[in-house]
Amino acid sequence: MARLRPLIAVLLFTYIPLAPLAAQAVTELFVQQDSVLLQVGQRTGLSVQAYDDKGDAVLDIKYLVRDPRIARVETTGTITGLAPGRTKVVVQAGKKSKTIDVLVAGLPEPVLKDLSVQPVSLTLLPTEVGHLTVTGTRPDGVTISNMHLNWKSTRPEVATVSDSIGTVVGVGAGQGTIEVSANSGPVLGVPVAVALTPIVFQESAVTLNIGDPDSLTLIVPAQGNRQLPPASLVWRSSDTTIVAIEAPGRIVARATGQATISAVGFLQDIRLVVTVRPSIARFVLNPAPAEPIRLALGTQRQFRVRAESADSTPIEGVGFIWKLGDSSVASFDTTTGQLSARSAGRTTLEATTPGYKSTVWNIEVVAGGVAVDRTRLALSIDSSTRLMANLIDDQGSVLGAAPAAQWRSSDTAVVTVDSIGTLKAKGLGSAVVTVTGPGGKFASSTIYVPGDMLVSSSRHGGYGIYALAQGRPDWVPVIADGSINVQASYSPDRTRIVYSSDKGGAGNYDIWVADADGLNPLRLTSEPGLDNTPVWTPDGKRIVFTSSRAGHSQIYSMSAQGTDIHPVTTGAAATQEPAVSRDGAMLAYVVFREGTSGVVVRALDGTVEPSASLARDRRETAPHFLNDGSVVFLAERKSGANRYQIVKRVAGSDSLAVLVALDKPISFFTVAPDGGRLVYVAPQPGKTSPGLYIRPAAGAPFAVLPGQASENLASPSL
Repeated sequence: MARLRPLIAVLLFTYIPLAPLAAQAVTELFVQQDSVLLQVGQRTGLSVQAYDDKGDAVLDIKYLVRDPRIARVETTGTITGLAPGRTKVVVQAGKKSKTIDVLVAGLPEPVLKDLSVQPVSLTLLPTEVGHLTVTGTRPDGVTISNMHLNWKSTRPEVATVSDSIGTVVGVGAGQGTIEVSANSGPVLGVPVAVALTPIVFQESAVTLNIGDPDSLTLIVPAQGNRQLPPASLVWRSSDTTIVAIEAPGRIVARATGQATISAVGFLQDIRLVVTVRPSIARFVLNPAPAEPIRLALGTQRQFRVRAESADSTPIEGVGFIWKLGDSSVASFDTTTGQLSARSAGRTTLEATTPGYKSTVWNIEVVAGGVAVDRTRLALSIDSSTRLMANLIDDQGSVLGAAPAAQWRSSDTAVVTVDSIGTLKAKGLGSAVVTVTGPGGKFASSTIYVPGDMLVSSSRHGGYGIYALAQGRPDWVPVIADGSINVQASYSPDRTRIVYSSDKGGAGNYDIWVADADGLNPLRLTSEPGLDNTPVWTPDGKRIVFTSSRAGHSQIYSMSAQGTDIHPVTTGAAATQEPAVSRDGAMLAYVVFREGTSGVVVRALDGTVEPSASLARDRRETAPHFLNDGSVVFLAERKSGANRYQIVKRVAGSDSLAVLVALDKPISFFTVAPDGGRLVYVAPQPGKTSPGLYIRPAAGAPFAVLPGQASENLASPSL
């Protein structure tokens, strides 16, 4: 019970923001009275309590009167009326203060005919404060409120009352009466009931987006769901970095996660868990729901909804409720998002998440009979091409061009299509272009608009893979799932990407592939050991990569589906960082031997063996082929100025040409196939964040994309 008395005092009074005290940090200051009414010469004391952050009482309390001609205040908090008028008394403990209104009356008390009080009864919790307002009526009918009143509690063990302003405090369970009278006039009795009954939050659960405010309400169910004033309780958050308290009962979401809000008062500690998710700025819908979605009988279509924040980062954990209208027309798999056409007819598919408007697709299942000449292709931004729509028979044979075909793009911000099937790439991402032929027959093609470059960045946690387009400032997230995703590169047709990721867990890296927009990820390797630095062969049929599955790193090759895995190098020396020539015949990689590393070149099929000697004055890493068969790589010399270099070795020669030379380390490096552009990651002069440098093979940088504060950049690829 030693802690109960401070707790009761805390709950009686107005919420004041926390502030430190020099020697004793005052966190709570409570003054029972908000105002004081005195007669000239009358004295009354203030009830004041203050506590530090440990719950110990603070005794250093100061009092100041604004107008000493009206009233006097003593160091004990006793106020004496000196002359008629109004003034204020300031109570201060540490950096916390409370102002009390003081009215000193000096005129004779009026003769009253009767009194009235509001409310006519009080229901309180133990330690709860209630207020009674009394008005009097003179014999001439004039109503007055500024008068001296006498207050008395018939049962102080149930409730107490201030003798000046009608403040009633619940003490213990029971029933009593508060009597009020004027110096001349009748006496009123106000019934007071005090009961210790549970308090609950009106809200059972709260989910907010970052930046959203909310007001919480506490009610007393056993007392007709009576609402309690928020300022009558002490509010705390278990984690103010996630949910902060702006004012009593007023919270604001600061960061993603969960925090417990507690409201302490009236001998109770009431708690509510608040969940904060990133603010949803938009939903990315594929396909777009603007027009009816037509499916051929027996075919499937994937429906996807992705919540994104304002910077286009996908928001994980947003649940969607799917509802299919007529299951005889189609079936829907909520796990995969696949809708399967079952019989000719019409139905609807609805996706809903709490707090947002539902998305409804109108579905029409028709007999098949139209096809496009390409069902999957990639376009660079601002480029164009044309799709052809053909009528087909039941076996899929082309019967001729589809007449009066109607074209539609699911996302015109990515790809537009005109009336004859001409596609125009507008922005990074993917879209489904659908053509509808006679009788509602239709077909579709997935169009990818990849970036000019892929780069890994830690700007949103882990390492995400981002696409960049030349001349555009946006870093479009392709795979940003909180895992470490690195070493991504586009397939030769630029409709897919291959990358290394630790999302399998336990710090193990495996090879993954996904569509160029980051969707439909597929894990290709799962062996113990690190699998990384994957590259495509020029025909897109195979992937060459580094793996330590045999005990030390060697080069391996596998099909683009993850089958037919076999080693390419098997020597005692460690090998890694493979690169395949543009014609698919040659393989460059890094060999570690005799305390150094060097780039060697051999035939991919093993018919041409690599040279055995390595340079002694430098370390060589990160090889890349140019179209003419030359190899460019990073070289770190052991001494001298500008030790960190990008060099070129002409095919069939040992001579080196230095393309870039710096005095700071070059972290990662890639080159355009024609050799015209070099891209590398290096420190920015005078900054702590790295920069992504894009420059011609000769000459000064023509573009620097600065990293964000504390951002790491890795493995760019063109």
